[in-house]
Amino acid sequence: MKLSCIALIVLILLAGTAFSRPAHGLQLNERVYAKIGVGSKVYDAPPTQTQSLQFTQRGGVYGTVIEGAYPLNGVNWWGIHWDSEPPFMFNAPGFSSEGDLAPAPIEGDVLGTNDLFEGGHYYTLDDDKFWPNFAPSSVCRGSGSDLECGKYPATSLGNCTWYVSGRMKELGFDSNQVDVMSGNAEDWYTLVPANQLHAPSEVPKVGWIAQWVAGTHVAVVEGVRSSNSVVTSIIVSESIYIDSNSNVACKSDISHCVNNIFWRHRIIFPNAVSGTSDWPDHFIEVGRPDPIFSSGTEIAQIQPGPTDGKDTTVGTHFYKTGGPDLEVLYIGGNTDLYFSYVQFDLSTVPPGTHVQRAELWLYGSAPHDPGLLLYQVLDSWSPTTLTLASRPSATYTATLPPVPTSASWYVIDVTYLYRAWQVGIPFYGKLSNFGFELYSTSNADTNGSFASSNNSNPEIRPTLKIYH
Repeated sequence: MKLSCIALIVLILLAGTAFSRPAHGLQLNERVYAKIGVGSKVYDAPPTQTQSLQFTQRGGVYGTVIEGAYPLNGVNWWGIHWDSEPPFMFNAPGFSSEGDLAPAPIEGDVLGTNDLFEGGHYYTLDDDKFWPNFAPSSVCRGSGSDLECGKYPATSLGNCTWYVSGRMKELGFDSNQVDVMSGNAEDWYTLVPANQLHAPSEVPKVGWIAQWVAGTHVAVVEGVRSSNSVVTSIIVSESIYIDSNSNVACKSDISHCVNNIFWRHRIIFPNAVSGTSDWPDHFIEVGRPDPIFSSGTEIAQIQPGPTDGKDTTVGTHFYKTGGPDLEVLYIGGNTDLYFSYVQFDLSTVPPGTHVQRAELWLYGSAPHDPGLLLYQVLDSWSPTTLTLASRPSATYTATLPPVPTSASWYVIDVTYLYRAWQVGIPFYGKLSNFGFELYSTSNADTNGSFASSNNSNPEIRPTLKIYH
């Protein structure tokens, strides 16, 4: 059976950037994307040498600045290592004018191919129903002396359905619901219940699958940008399949090989904005199983107490000057609003440890859902000095599920942030661990709380669980 798929996994991020950018121009190691609509013309040399056009990179595709700047007639040129390039480029940089490039949002810039595919549990063996016949031959399995690469049947350099199936499971979504989607990518929207299918006009959420019918493609949403409840762009990660002889075809017509890629990031704008037809035809929502992660082995549990815990609450009416000694972390509000902060010391966990999943466990409840968002804190803070006026800057990470109405454990998947702190993200390295912010969006009788590290019951204090 041959799968026709240009399959995307799109992970959508909300607006907000965690990194400062230069006031003018680009800089080395910065992530950029190809100009929307027309794409970026890619040459084999800087303008100071004889140039030959190699290909035109598709608009929205991410790359990394690794050379330059080379000025010519008042315009800077840069050497870019693109997430996806034609095979004949042999991973060499391509050179493009700064006018064809734009700084890329990095919130959905998930870990690259080494972490995802070399020994990636969910991309190989029985966890991915598209393995091995519809997985690229370059995918590895095993680890250490047992690592095996390039030994398995393959149809292409990339494959969308294989990647989406594996990525969704890696993110902790329900394997049974993921496995319902089989066969060609253009058919996936017909295989799910109506309540899991969303129109392209809806604002998608991180972890939804983007699906194209005519484009025979699927994707997982890594990031979403929106304004006034209207989506302005999404960031996706994807793998794409075309034809097994595309390496030959692209030597005579490079348009045949640009879209055959192992893995990449891409930003997509609504059609009315971009002037293209790139926007997905559907979004597919997949549920999560029991939030307790059971398929991995727990390797660490961090649950600090009053002497070594770091958490606090500030509010717009009560606790404007903080609540470092409170036994609870307040959320929601009742006309007022609360913001809570939690940070864990990760020094006890070896930084190179391969991690399948990391979970933040909080014990508590709220009478009505406060609409929690999880933010990554970007600056240092102290529970004893934090006030409403001195709240640290933070960037959006995820929209969280409803808070239980009766006291129980509330489990948040924080794998992406944990990996970013301990392993790093592509081209930026490790991010600084300043912890989490629980940001409430509703204060209509939503005043609830979670136990803090000061709670008199040590069993229900905030806990970070790490699995491999």
